[in-house]
Amino acid sequence: MKNKIIIGAVLFILSLASAYAQDINASITASFEKNFAGATNIRWTPCPKKISLAQFGYMGKAWLAYFDHQGKLVSSGRRLTIHELPVVVQNGLRFKKQLFENKYGAIATGTIYEMLTDNITEYYIPLQNHKIRFMIAVQSNGTVIVKSKKKLSDQPKSPEGVLARQN
Repeated sequence: MKNKIIIGAVLFILSLASAYAQDINASITASFEKNFAGATNIRWTPCPKKISLAQFGYMGKAWLAYFDHQGKLVSSGRRLTIHELPVVVQNGLRFKKQLFENKYGAIATGTIYEMLTDNITEYYIPLQNHKIRFMIAVQSNGTVIVKSKKKLSDQPKSPEGVLARQN
């Protein structure tokens, strides 16, 4: 009985892996190899609208790249620190962050990615505190675009499935 369960589980996992492997077709992998020869630690993730995300190491940095189902590179970018941003981008970020902090209090900066899409470079920067979460894109000229804004609950979430003990 145990063997049948184990074999069933293995077959299920293999079928999922096979289905996923079909999403990352030969044209996508060929395009990836052409654009990022020498990349390491490649992880593929399917995304909505038949887009595939590759996360990998390249030229000493963490990178990501989005490909459509035909293998066309849609967008790619690398992780940067705040100190690696161009000065004009740092200034745009600093100005927008100060505006947000005046309204919402101290805000932390998350992982920054420099993204290239259709020969346009933007810097994607998440900003968050306990009240609000923003995703901003700072263009090369310092212009800031708010891509998303989400208010967060002030109430801490209680763990689900945990019952309080009564003494």
